[in-house]
Amino acid sequence: MSEERREYTIYKWFCKDLSVKEVYIGMTINFKQRKKGHKGACTLPSNDKYNQSKYVFIRKHGAYCNWDYQILEKVYGLKSEAKIRETMYIENCKNCLNEIRSVQTKQSAEQKRLYNKKRYEENKEELLNGMRNYYINNKEKILDYHKNYRNVNKEIIKEKSKKRYEEAKKRNPEKFKERSREQYKRHAGIKVSCKYCSATITRTSMKRHQSRTICKTVQFALPYDPDIHKMCSVCDTKILIKGKEFMHNCQFEIEFDNKPLKKKRKL
Repeated sequence: MSEERREYTIYKWFCKDLSVKEVYIGMTINFKQRKKGHKGACTLPSNDKYNQSKYVFIRKHGAYCNWDYQILEKVYGLKSEAKIRETMYIENCKNCLNEIRSVQTKQSAEQKRLYNKKRYEENKEELLNGMRNYYINNKEKILDYHKNYRNVNKEIIKEKSKKRYEEAKKRNPEKFKERSREQYKRHAGIKVSCKYCSATITRTSMKRHQSRTICKTVQFALPYDPDIHKMCSVCDTKILIKGKEFMHNCQFEIEFDNKPLKKKRKL
């Protein structure tokens, strides 16, 4: 869908008290409606934008009635073109109340980063408490969201993880190898209990241990488990999935001339 060309008004919102140098620069297609919106956000505590920094500043310096508007420019064109002009005014303004730039340039992005850093340092405890309380009050909702996101985007997450892994490996292969070696040593040294025979084995030796006769004997004696057992299709006897001949000898008696014969049949 193509962007529509319209007339945009770029304005300045300034204090009538000349000792206050700070100004706010905005852009709109309906100047009258925008002024009403600013007035409501600045004067009504029930408004969602009431606590935004620019409105707090304006209330501290004479309230809404002590501030006035000035039209800087009218731009006819695309919204993106008008945003570029608005950003130019914002960046040329030394005392600007704008927190977010319409167009992110290197200069505006750096200013936003410094502003966010300063705001975080000044309100660190309050922000952390707010985040902690939100998590406590919405823990189930947050966990369900992340779980559903992982299930829906499993392949995307896998590809991103693989990409990060390859990039990290290319950046510093020696450091990556050393870290992988250390992680392997820590992982290999951890001892765990076998879920079948309860023997204590290191993680790296678990697969080899479970393939040995001592563990297979215990596996065979366990109640039927579809993960490790299956039923013989010939004699309907329980056998292990891995190792078809283990502890199983399929025999049938076949009568021939009144003489019982035994014949072994391999699975």
